Order: sequence, then C-alpha cells, then structure tokens
Amino acid sequence: MKSEATNRTHASILFTTLLCAILTVPAQATVFFTEEFNGTTLDPAWSALGDAGHTGLNGSGAYVLTDPHGNPGTELRRDPLDGPSSFRASVVVAADPFNSAPSLADPSSNNTRSDFKWRFFGPNGFAEVILNSFGDMRLFHRDNRAGAGGNLAGNTNIGIADGDSLELMLSYSQAADTMDLSYSLNGDAAVPFYSGAGNGDGFGDFASNFMDVQVFKWGASPADQAVIAIDRWSVVPEPSSVGMLSVGALGLLFGRRRKAAGTVA
Repeated sequence: MKSEATNRTHASILFTTLLCAILTVPAQATVFFTEEFNGTTLDPAWSALGDAGHTGLNGSGAYVLTDPHGNPGTELRRDPLDGPSSFRASVVVAADPFNSAPSLADPSSNNTRSDFKWRFFGPNGFAEVILNSFGDMRLFHRDNRAGAGGNLAGNTNIGIADGDSLELMLSYSQAADTMDLSYSLNGDAAVPFYSGAGNGDGFGDFASNFMDVQVFKWGASPADQAVIAIDRWSVVPEPSSVGMLSVGALGLLFGRRRKAAGTVA
C-alpha cells in the first residue's frame, strides 16, 4: 500500500493543480480584462459604435469620444461576456470640456448639455451609471423579469469639474445579488454612492451580454461637444468569489490528508 508521505505528495499535487485552475480560469465565468488604451491600434475586442464621434486612441494612453446633438450617441462597447459571475469593474475618465463651454458668447449656456454613461447589459436586465454635464450622477437599474426599473440612487452632484479625473468602481456579488458603487475624484479616497439590491427580482445576470460607455449630447445649444477621454477600464474577478473557491480546494486537500493519515504503510 502507498505510504502516508506518498499520499500527502499526491494530495499536494492535486491541490496545486486545482488552485492554478481556479486562479487562471475563475469559474469559467466572465472574460476579465484590464485595458490601458496604450498604443495606436484598438484591441479588436472593442467595438466603436454609434455616431462619428470616435476620435480614438490619442497616443497618450486614452481613448477619446465626443458626440454631436441629434444623433444616437457615441458608444465604445466590449462584448460578449461568458456568463454571470461576481466581478469588480472600474473605469477612469477625464472630461474637458464637459461642465463648461468656454467658446460660447452666452454665459447662461455654460455646459455642453451632455451625458456620460457607463452601462452593463445582460439577459435579466441592465444597469447604468449616468453623469450629466451639470455634475449630477445617478444609478439606474431595470429588471426585465419583473418589468421593474428606476433609479437606485438619484441625481447627486459629485463636484466634478472640467479636467478632473473620475474613477467609477462597481462591485457585484452574485451570491448576495447585491451591488456596491463608489467614485473617486483626482485620486482621492473613494466615496460610497450605492450599496444594496436591485429593482424587481434583483440584478441577476445584468452584465453578460456586453458593457459600454456612451457619450450623448441631449441639448442643441450650446454647439460645444463634450470630450471624454477613457484612461483605463477593467473587469476582474471579485476577490471573495475566488477566495471561496480556494477554500473549497483547501478543504479537499485537508480531507485527503486526513484519509492518508489513516492509511497503513
């Protein structure tokens, strides 16, 4: 019969194999990515859709979008995803002009009348973070299963100004079916914006179809267009979900070790 040392060696090899699989392919779920928008050629995983407002990669580590009034919006999309999963997403953007329109002769029209949207779409519904050029931000969610939709967090002025760096951070727990959203301006500490459940029957799979950003100009006056530069965009596994899988693998290892300890050499 195999010795205890041999059984322990085999159990250790099994654990290492399982752990590597967990860390490299997290539950066969979302296709995770981190995009810095470097270089001069956009990764073909992205789709540039909508209006002719795609300035594109600027050679300085950002992708630039704008949008004229009277059109469907300018959209940068990443799709598809593999399936529902716990995940953590963030996007870093800078807008200039956005709140102001310095070329206008009419000082009463002092912003670009535009929205910046960060959106997630799945078979169970969608969620979007909407920031308007007055500096107000809200979180909207629709659950297609229950036909329920509305703001989870209403318009809140976040104090953003032209040229500020804004990071949005969204974390979704599939097990709890809850979302946490926060934001940071110019690298300052994160400010919580929303934490909790979705509308109707909850979030469910709201992100596995695709995600995008959109710039949309909803006012004809002023003629100035918002200019949005996306500096970084990432979707990574939620650490808690990877941790739970790792704990399961450890339990399997320890169970095998207990069994091996009872084996007579």
